Amino acid sequence: MKLFLKRHLLTMDMVYACQPWKTIDRNALAPVVSADMATCIDMMIERARRAGELLQPDQLRMDVANALADFERHFLGEAV
Repeated sequence: MKLFLKRHLLTMDMVYACQPWKTIDRNALAPVVSADMATCIDMMIERARRAGELLQPDQLRMDVANALADFERHFLGEAV
């Protein structure tokens, strides 16, 4: 994770090896990716909060949780 204060930019990369996931069912993959994204985004929110860049961290966390739930439903082919 990198925070560029002068540019008000926070970045994080998630990297997955392709081979272990080739044979995994979508129903098993979506929750894993969603949980990993939630962890990374929570780390970013906390870092931005400590830098004084967030006004409503709890609202952002709730918005992220809703977006990740939408992601899982969409990924699994359910109506969003």
